[in-house]
Amino acid sequence: MAVRSGYAVRRKFRLLTWCLLITVALSGCLLVFALRQLAEDRTMADLRRQADETLVLQSSALTDYLEKFRLLPPLLAGRISVQNIFVLDSAGTGIAEAKRTAGYAGARDVLFLRPDGSVFASAYGDFDGYDFSDMDLLRAAKQNRLGRQTLREPGGQPLYAFASAVRQDGRLLGAIAVLVGLERLENVWALSREPILVTWNDSVLFGNRPSWKGKPFHSQEGEGGLILSSDAEGGLVRLSVDGELGPSRSHYLSSLYLPLLEWRLHAMVGAGALSRAVDMATTIGVLAAVLAGLAGLTLLKRSEISALRLRNERAQALRLERRVRDRTGELLRVNQSLASEVEVRQMAERQLRQTQSELIHTAKLAVLGQMSATLSHEYNQPIAAVRSQADNARTFLERGQGEKADRALSHIIRLTERMAELSRSLLGFARKPGSDVSPTVLAAALDEALMLTGPRLRKDGITLDRTGIAPSLKVMGGRLRLTQVFVNLINNSADALQGRGVEPGLTPKPGAGRIAISAEEESAMCVIRVEDNGPGLPVSQLDSVFEPFVSTKGVGEGLGVGLSVVDSIVTGFGGTVSTGTSGLGGACFEIRLPLAPRDSADRMEKNSETA
Repeated sequence: MAVRSGYAVRRKFRLLTWCLLITVALSGCLLVFALRQLAEDRTMADLRRQADETLVLQSSALTDYLEKFRLLPPLLAGRISVQNIFVLDSAGTGIAEAKRTAGYAGARDVLFLRPDGSVFASAYGDFDGYDFSDMDLLRAAKQNRLGRQTLREPGGQPLYAFASAVRQDGRLLGAIAVLVGLERLENVWALSREPILVTWNDSVLFGNRPSWKGKPFHSQEGEGGLILSSDAEGGLVRLSVDGELGPSRSHYLSSLYLPLLEWRLHAMVGAGALSRAVDMATTIGVLAAVLAGLAGLTLLKRSEISALRLRNERAQALRLERRVRDRTGELLRVNQSLASEVEVRQMAERQLRQTQSELIHTAKLAVLGQMSATLSHEYNQPIAAVRSQADNARTFLERGQGEKADRALSHIIRLTERMAELSRSLLGFARKPGSDVSPTVLAAALDEALMLTGPRLRKDGITLDRTGIAPSLKVMGGRLRLTQVFVNLINNSADALQGRGVEPGLTPKPGAGRIAISAEEESAMCVIRVEDNGPGLPVSQLDSVFEPFVSTKGVGEGLGVGLSVVDSIVTGFGGTVSTGTSGLGGACFEIRLPLAPRDSADRMEKNSETA
């Protein structure tokens, strides 16, 4: 490939430079124009929002201020005492009433008018001698409408008048006019830096610029107004300083026509921010164009160097592609390895859950095996009693004593029912439990556990107390698994109390074996405590007592899985189990289970575990 000469390279660079400068100049002009337009639009939107907010606020203040005087003339006209003033044409009483009304209402003046429009009483006398006969104020009042009209007092200050006719038995007696001064609004508006004014018949009526009062609002032919326009009612306007043509300022004008008052409310916001925003946009556009030109020149200058480095960059790119390809292959292999490891872990978790379920079932069978001797005695007693009662019944029948034979047979029936109930409890306890969690009656699970552990407790002479376990108390769990929790904990306590029982028929001695089971509601949880007065748990094993194959018994006396099974079942219910010291002096196991929802408190469990 032929190498270009230095002249060709410089010529190409000069051509590119001129193209760049022309492009930057055109782009800069377009950018400046766009930025100026954007700044102007945004600033105009802000000015419009400020002016509209001021207009809404001040129009509400103006309406609220006049509203409290609107109902005053009708109220006064309806009073009998005021009507009597008109009937008697009593100027003295009328003046007193007008002064009192103007004083508490804060009105500029209160006028009592005759039907011909003359004033026969007023609060301050400024309008005595005025003729209101040709005014719309009196004409509207005579037509049973509320009269409204803009007036000026003798000193030239603007007023607004409300008037209402005074009638008695349908006869027109005159009218009451309440004149409202507007100085308070001017004082409130004086706190604003921006102009706020009200015009009437295109003349400034009042506002927060005292020097503008009475001047024309729009400029007319041969006459200069505040606004250098003949019809502008909104948008950007130019104001003549002091109402004279000459140096002017720009403002954003927003206007609102008040039809009931026949006024037009104007709010202005200074547009100085508009020129500043436009200037800033122009500066930013020019700087951006200059920076873009400098950046372009820099890039062009570096293009020569870049051409020389192109081959090296291509070679580096090829090497990088190879490294990326190799790295991608490694990542794919790692991902496959991770996927295989995840599958192995999932399989291990399934096996762990299955083993845990088998362990729980094995622990239950182990408990049944430990209780087999006691349960055998529990069966032998009723069997022997059945045999004895059967012999008695046969003897009674042979002797013709049917009533005694019937009692013996009834006793046999009760004994067989007891044996059947014990068999059902054993079969249910031996089944594998399910995994569902549903509302479970706590008392039912405890009764079934006591059915299984009661023979051992009676044989060992251990007393068991239960408190606070209402028949309606329900927790979230499963009946069979909750029964196993109670069986394991009661058997643990019975093991700890071995040798401290009392033989049947004897009075318990102090320190005799005792187990206490209680339950109470605490917020949304049910707190169940299983306590005994045995030797308690060693402090060194409090943190590890729920671990599998950890036992506080002697060698060969336990598998060490009972409490681990309890912890697993309670955790599956969404609860917790903890150890501590009982107030009886021995160990205390505290189980916290969620309470069943209230809407299930009156229904029996339909989906509780049966296996």
